[in-house]
Amino acid sequence: MSSHGGTEQGKDIITLNKSNRPCAFQLKTGRIDKEVLRTLHGELTELVTMPIRFPGIPQSKHYAYFVTNGELNDIAMNDIDALNEGFKKNGYPIVQVITKGQLLQEFIEAQGKFLPTDIPDFHRFLELLLHDGKDMLPKNQIALLIESILMAEYKRPKTALPRAISSSLLLTGYALGNQYTSNNHVAIMEAWVLMASYIMGVSEKYQLPLKSYQEPLNLSMLGMKSALEMLRKESIDQNSFVEEYQLLYDGIVYRTRITMVLGFLSAAAIGRKIAGESNWVDKELDDLIEGYLPYIQICGESALPFVYMIARYCGSRIRPLLDESLVLSALDGILSANAPHAKGKGIPDPYHSMEECLRLSVGLVDEERTENHNCMSYTLPSLVEFLASRIWRQALRMRWKSISKIQFEEFIPDQPWELFRWHNNTGSVTVRFPQKKQSWSELRQVYKEIDDTKLPLGVKTFPELLPVFLCVYPHRFTLNMSRYLNSLL
Repeated sequence: MSSHGGTEQGKDIITLNKSNRPCAFQLKTGRIDKEVLRTLHGELTELVTMPIRFPGIPQSKHYAYFVTNGELNDIAMNDIDALNEGFKKNGYPIVQVITKGQLLQEFIEAQGKFLPTDIPDFHRFLELLLHDGKDMLPKNQIALLIESILMAEYKRPKTALPRAISSSLLLTGYALGNQYTSNNHVAIMEAWVLMASYIMGVSEKYQLPLKSYQEPLNLSMLGMKSALEMLRKESIDQNSFVEEYQLLYDGIVYRTRITMVLGFLSAAAIGRKIAGESNWVDKELDDLIEGYLPYIQICGESALPFVYMIARYCGSRIRPLLDESLVLSALDGILSANAPHAKGKGIPDPYHSMEECLRLSVGLVDEERTENHNCMSYTLPSLVEFLASRIWRQALRMRWKSISKIQFEEFIPDQPWELFRWHNNTGSVTVRFPQKKQSWSELRQVYKEIDDTKLPLGVKTFPELLPVFLCVYPHRFTLNMSRYLNSLL
């Protein structure tokens, strides 16, 4: 591979084919039109006319390839044909063009045994390959891609599942190409958390021994941790959450971006604390979070796990009681927005992403078509119990009349391992109103009551993943999960 210095002579990669014939490749990205091609004439000429001089490469005529992950328009293709006519007349090889479509086809042929054979699965994979790397990760699509491979293998012997897990890992890595190119650390991290979650879920369902899935799980965790470390470094180095390419409308998403990034970084640090790692203490992260703490906001219940992780980190590292005041502020926000006679339809439940909530808040979603979230909450019970565990009796007593008017909701899948699935078609929804008069001693007691039978095995085996998992899967921030998390801290 070329280091792109002055002696590369138009060749990014040189290799030998099966016939021991030298091959030279020039690599470009994006769509190639007449104007772009004009700037490449010199490099293409060198690619064809300059002989390959490299140890181990025979001194003979070489094949020349021009490769782009985009497409060439007709005018650019005609120009290359004209160049090739001149090359042939002078005894040189012609430039052979390989575009995105050909690359994809060759990839399919080379990796066919790993790819889903169902056309809808392939269509989804292609959509993910072409997804804008700067956008939020389409988590539902990544989850469906992973499931399409793993679910297909459910019909086969259990011994085939480790190969299916490896296949899912491979495709997830390929699907993240644009995100890696764009340095979209959040999207990369979320994808690897999804992958790790599905590995733990399917392994629990089919009682696979740890050794059969340890390596792909370790790779998924490594992808997650690497992305989180890059996010931390970028956030601390830049000390700014403004995206330059979004200056016209960045103010709309600025506070939500801060909440998300600080939430993920706090969750990662808490995970390291749970794992007993000494490097969870991070003075630079302390300063970053403290500086931007006034800007965090709750645009929907999907933001609650982020705010909760920030609160728990602050209480441990920045200032005593800060976690309690932040949780109390979050509780007040839900009580105000989702009260029975509140103006509007309340803040959306955790099944609506933060991006969806932002779209709703600025009028990009027809409000007439959205659900009414007044008098209900999925996350309020966790906040109430946290404050009860910290003996905020007077604060809760003053708010109990409002709390008792909010319906507590929770989805419980049929099997604990299904909590690792992004979406479940089966399960039950529990709905209850708090008692109008609540015994303080009872409230103080229940926060310790963890239902171990409803916790996935992966959560108990790898508890250090739980904080980040709850941010990626905000709809899994249930009462039982929060109780378990609190027991670890």
